[in-house]
Amino acid sequence: MPGPTEMDKILYPESKPFNEGELAVDAIHTIRYKEYGNKNGIPVVYLHGGPAAGCAPYFHRFFDPDAFHIIIYDQRGAPLSTPPAETTNNSPAHLVEDNEKLRVALGIDKWHLFGGSWGSTLALLYAEKYPEHVSSMTLRGVFMMREKELDWFVNRMGTFFPEVRNEFLEFLPPEERKDALESYYQRLINPDPAVHMPAARAWTRYENGSAFLELPRDEDRNSPPEQVLGFARIEAHFMRNYMPDDSIMQNVDKIKHIPTAIVQGRHDDVCPPETAYDLARKLDNCSLQLVLSGHSGSQPETMKGLVAATNRIRDTGSPVLPKITPPAAQTDAALPPKP
Repeated sequence: MPGPTEMDKILYPESKPFNEGELAVDAIHTIRYKEYGNKNGIPVVYLHGGPAAGCAPYFHRFFDPDAFHIIIYDQRGAPLSTPPAETTNNSPAHLVEDNEKLRVALGIDKWHLFGGSWGSTLALLYAEKYPEHVSSMTLRGVFMMREKELDWFVNRMGTFFPEVRNEFLEFLPPEERKDALESYYQRLINPDPAVHMPAARAWTRYENGSAFLELPRDEDRNSPPEQVLGFARIEAHFMRNYMPDDSIMQNVDKIKHIPTAIVQGRHDDVCPPETAYDLARKLDNCSLQLVLSGHSGSQPETMKGLVAATNRIRDTGSPVLPKITPPAAQTDAALPPKP
């Protein structure tokens, strides 16, 4: 019998949801959600990345199930919501409102936000729109949609994985490589699977191949088509049509007071640490923890930091690392006399 994995040693044990449901958020889209843990516990919502990557089976395990009311859901376009990979009526603003509709539907007054990568973006956008309903934020792999972050993703991601970057570009004909985002976007929205699926797998390999400290196993080639297509299509759709956008930093004063813990991979090649650092400097009650990880939230040091943050919410109400007061500087009068 195989022993516990590294993930099993760090996260809380697997559990079953106490409730599952669907919420029709407009005439086209229905989002699917699950509730874990203690129905009367501390409300926390997990905001997944992508934006349409969907929820992995272990996401609820970042939280103590005895203490938290854990809400996990697939955003518009994600695999478990309907219709998957749909770009109509799908924008950052739509996702913010979906999050609010879910809060209201579940009868929650205030909740803690937990999000990584695109999930951090959605958490920040939501908090700026509805700060009165946010108790705290726990973020990793911070992405704020700014021009330099978009340029990094499209043109320079893979700086530390040049073979991954080269494969991403060489998928396109030479004449289309100058504007890779537009070239991929046109393929990804093409209705023909013979056109959009190869592009979706190439896009997914590009991001996944840059998300770890080492090149991951090439598992995406066997991933379900709806998962790969939604991930690539909605991501490209958002980047092409709604970015760059500096609104998060322009409105950051609205969330300066919200307790925020950031656990950021020091070697994140998808969302470089500079973005998390820029955000942390603008917040009054924020801790930034740089750990030996890449972008993915499934790496051990990132998981440890995130679980510690949720434990602090359980124990103190805030995920923020306590400030360590440096010892007072010694004065000449406090020094021992010279011999």
